[in-house]
Amino acid sequence: QVHRARLRQEQRYVAVKIQQPYVAEVFAQDLRHIGRLITLIKWLRIRPHLLWDFAFDELREQSAQLVNLQYEASAIRRMRKRLRGQRIAVPELLDRYCGRRVLVTEFIHAALMGDVLRLRREDPMRADAWLEANNIDLRRVGRRLLFSVYRQIFEHNLYHGDPTPMHIVLLKNNRTALLEFTSTTFTEREYLDKFRLFVKALAQRDYAKAADVSFMLCASLPNIDTE
Repeated sequence: QVHRARLRQEQRYVAVKIQQPYVAEVFAQDLRHIGRLITLIKWLRIRPHLLWDFAFDELREQSAQLVNLQYEASAIRRMRKRLRGQRIAVPELLDRYCGRRVLVTEFIHAALMGDVLRLRREDPMRADAWLEANNIDLRRVGRRLLFSVYRQIFEHNLYHGDPTPMHIVLLKNNRTALLEFTSTTFTEREYLDKFRLFVKALAQRDYAKAADVSFMLCASLPNIDTE
């Protein structure tokens, strides 16, 4: 759960993320059930080309990070450092109040991208007036976010793994902020080099090469005619 609060000593508004009780126990129980299900799937040889064990290990690792908010705190520190100068803000972390089950950051007084997009569908005139009053060009914001995601992937190899509209905050003058860093991750170097080739081929409109590289991005292929 996330709440807005005001710190008495610092006299500032903050966002307080608190983990609900027994989350770790619920995750552990779910993982046991999933593990049994995967054992059955492998025994029945259902889609054997899929990497069931690898997927389960990754799910287990992701779950361990979700139940410990210190992982997200570390991601916030690193992303604040990486995104400095890109006109994309990351909330300041208040370390003294953070722990395994509590995360405290500055509260950004602005509008969620998801709310703005919903308002544009329901009341376009009101949304356009708000955007104009705050000097926001959504096309420019979109370009800036796209470029930032590519820089996060290719330059920093540390990127926000879930940049949905509900995790993006719109500020005045085409500035944005990112929220919710539980999915911050990186890519293995070999895979990243292949993905870089894939994107470069698309940018150069060499679609045949992009198709070839896309096969290289697969961990394994079923018995098909790739030609």
